[in-house]
Amino acid sequence: MSDRAASDRLTRLRDRIEDRLGRIGSRGRYRDSSSDPSAPLVRFCGVSKRFGPVTALDGIDCRFDRGRIHGVVGPNGSGKTTFFELLLRLRHPTAGTVISPPPAAIGYSFQEPQFYPNLTAEENLSVFARLHGDVDPEWRRSVTERLRLDRVRHQRAAALSGGFRKKLDVAIAFVSEPELIVLDEPLAGIDRLSRKRVLELIVEHVEKGGTVLISSHDRGRVDPILDSSLALYDGRVGRPE
Repeated sequence: MSDRAASDRLTRLRDRIEDRLGRIGSRGRYRDSSSDPSAPLVRFCGVSKRFGPVTALDGIDCRFDRGRIHGVVGPNGSGKTTFFELLLRLRHPTAGTVISPPPAAIGYSFQEPQFYPNLTAEENLSVFARLHGDVDPEWRRSVTERLRLDRVRHQRAAALSGGFRKKLDVAIAFVSEPELIVLDEPLAGIDRLSRKRVLELIVEHVEKGGTVLISSHDRGRVDPILDSSLALYDGRVGRPE
């Protein structure tokens, strides 16, 4: 194992330990979204997240309605990834309430890929599609072709270029047509045409009744398709003073 890989593993382990310790005495909690179609799909009610002495999110209040494209924007280090980790219940809030769909109803793509590196691109899509039951084969084929993954479908994920690795991870988020799709910096590291195709998939998913949350440090790339946006700066809602 390289020094960098060992350091990354140690960092992730430390984060998990701090998160577990943070649950002791934590007043934060989760609730499933209401089935009422008029109710917001996601709500953060006074949500904070601390890692030891560091406050990553501080008193976040927001709501995201169904059938819309919502942006979570802000510079690197503003708390966007932590926000999504709480939404997906990968971490526990220190305080406040997170209301969101159960994780099984969410497709997501983070900056760190979720796919299995030793499986091919096609095998990865098959595995993640089966996790969600019946998947429309035509939709799966459309996602694969539009992101040009058909060109590399027999290659191991670990051997793909950075751009194709990113596109595979984004495709996994879309393939099961979940109620909510969460995309953390999905346009980073891919070419201009691929960015256009990803934005088209987002719009199409919402036109079919889905909801998308997308983060970006470059608001100009996503602003044209957003129905609403939440600006985060230093873990708080709003622009810097």
